[in-house]
Amino acid sequence: MAEADSRGRIRKRAQARMGAQSGDTPDAVAAEGATATAIPGREQRAATNQIHGAARGWALSGVMIVQFVSILSSTIINNGAPRIAGELDGTKLYAWLFASYTLAATISVPVVGKLSDALGRRVFYLGGLAAFLIGSVGSAAAQNMAELIAGRAVAGLGAGALLALTGATIGDIFPPRERAKWMGLIMTNYGLAAMLGPIVGGIIADRFGWRWMFLVTIPLALVALVVLAFSLPRVRRQAVPVIDWLGILLLTVALLGLIVALTAVGVTHGWRSAYVLTSSAVGAVMIAAFFVHERRAAEPVMMPLLFRSPVFVRAVGLSFATRMVFFGLLAFFPVFLQGVRGESATGAGLELLPIMGAFIVGNVISGRAISWTGSYRINAIAGPAILLAGTILCAMLSPASSDATVDLTMVLVGLGVGTIFPLAATVVQSAFPYRMLGTANSSRQFFDNLAQVIGISVMTTLTITIYTRQLVSRIPGSASVLADQSGKPQGLLSSSGQDAVASALARSDGTIATSTTALLHESLAAGLHIAFVYALVISAAGLIIGAKLPAVPLRTKIESG
Repeated sequence: MAEADSRGRIRKRAQARMGAQSGDTPDAVAAEGATATAIPGREQRAATNQIHGAARGWALSGVMIVQFVSILSSTIINNGAPRIAGELDGTKLYAWLFASYTLAATISVPVVGKLSDALGRRVFYLGGLAAFLIGSVGSAAAQNMAELIAGRAVAGLGAGALLALTGATIGDIFPPRERAKWMGLIMTNYGLAAMLGPIVGGIIADRFGWRWMFLVTIPLALVALVVLAFSLPRVRRQAVPVIDWLGILLLTVALLGLIVALTAVGVTHGWRSAYVLTSSAVGAVMIAAFFVHERRAAEPVMMPLLFRSPVFVRAVGLSFATRMVFFGLLAFFPVFLQGVRGESATGAGLELLPIMGAFIVGNVISGRAISWTGSYRINAIAGPAILLAGTILCAMLSPASSDATVDLTMVLVGLGVGTIFPLAATVVQSAFPYRMLGTANSSRQFFDNLAQVIGISVMTTLTITIYTRQLVSRIPGSASVLADQSGKPQGLLSSSGQDAVASALARSDGTIATSTTALLHESLAAGLHIAFVYALVISAAGLIIGAKLPAVPLRTKIESG
């Protein structure tokens, strides 16, 4: 009974503190800080994070720069990673080049988002940029894989802080209905960075050396540091927030276990291996412990109140499904183009232009339509439906598919995802009062980050498992050669890597026919087919979620109370 009373008191305090009451809107908080316009160079402290006047344009520019830098840095090593692993003799740690950055970023997102509501965005922007710069320089100077992974983790902590704040800052600048239009711009920026990263990274690695991949973003980060330092308000701290250190620890261990398992399963370890089973078990137990703890914590990292909102749950679910599909396909479209159709890395990069162009168009049209009509219901159905059509075509791709079919597939995927991205962010922000803006937005970003990791990992596992199984059945004696590639799956999924495998097969068995490359292509196509069917199923789930997304009124102005 005493425990129940304690929980009730904690819940009431949390509701009062976070403004769960319907009347406690962002607009009610606005009056207190309406006169505290964030003008560059001023010293007085504002009452809220809201940004007014000329500072809005500067802040928006800074936000777009930090978002571009954060996302670009997460994908810029994709094409250069095999070279890095070879030069630093770190093939066994290959997956951690990506996992260290993603894990650190995912952990920092909900923590920073919550604290920024109380302490202001400015201090976390500056701290996040400082960590990103230190991590980038450390990565470029690394002499071994351990140092490089550590540098990537530090940079990831900073990048996660920045990503947690970008969407919330849009809410600090614009009223709910107007946010959708600007979210379209922000999400376009996000997608461009994600798609340009591998292309830019490949060019830099080929012409200047892989260390420059970590240094190329530093000038932009420095510009953003100066812009945001002078354009964001210094917020008056009302009270010292309580940090849920135990919750952060539980979340860190949970994510560590899951990411370790996801990056290894089907690649370096089997589904039933002790390594994968132990990591998965640790992750699952810690996730359960985390959510049990969060229900009792006075200042939880992730507010349980969020998950009581059907709007939040379904909007996050739609965003989660969309990002699983998008980032999975973004990683495996080049694999199809290079490994199945035999195109060069440069050619595969250029082939991504249709998805990039359609993504931009979808974002712009969707954002403006929501701002103009004040409703997102049509977008919530049209976007997933277009994406589903694209994934259906994906599942039908084969070595014989025409260029027109491939281009149409990419256009539909890009258009569908572009339509969904602005509405998911706008809906989550509009479902809660202003004082919960950072918390709600960062919680959405947390699940978005997880979706990216899970989507790519599952598609990698499916592709490599089916690919190797098909190849072993088609070419007797290939198992030993493929085993040599188990620690570097990227070698199996590119045209150059397949040429090396074909050469090794020819040396190991002189009876292997000259059609080995064709068999490699067919086997890879079989693996990709299963991965694309998986994307189709997730897209269908996204359409169901989108159709059930409740409508939330989008206010046209920030009220004064």
